[in-house]
Amino acid sequence: MPPRGLRVTTTRGLAVAIGLLVVALLVDAAATIYNIREIATNVEWVSHAHEVLAKLEAALSSLKDAETGQRGYLLTGDPAYLDPYRLVALTGYGTEADRERTRAAGFDVHLAKPVDPLAVESLLASWRPGPGRLTGRGA
Repeated sequence: MPPRGLRVTTTRGLAVAIGLLVVALLVDAAATIYNIREIATNVEWVSHAHEVLAKLEAALSSLKDAETGQRGYLLTGDPAYLDPYRLVALTGYGTEADRERTRAAGFDVHLAKPVDPLAVESLLASWRPGPGRLTGRGA
């Protein structure tokens, strides 16, 4: 049987070692939870970035198509090249004569400044293709 003082030191050392292990496990658990939350946030941002890139790609494709239609119209003078596109005049002039001039020039809509953002949003929403909606000019 070991001397009495040695047994207390061994028991105390074992308790300190177990206590340090518990503290280390708690620190590791906290670090793991923090890292999981960071990864989840990063996944959300990556997903958002992919959505933005897809929308930008679609917008770029639409711009290329519009440029192609405009080029066809400018080279041939045939307004059929502009059929898939809506033309909006945004101007500081809003008299009826100004509106008539923009209609005669082939614009679909005449907007005078300042423009109400809700009106623009409503106009764009009415032009989005969807079930039962016509696309192209004059739709």
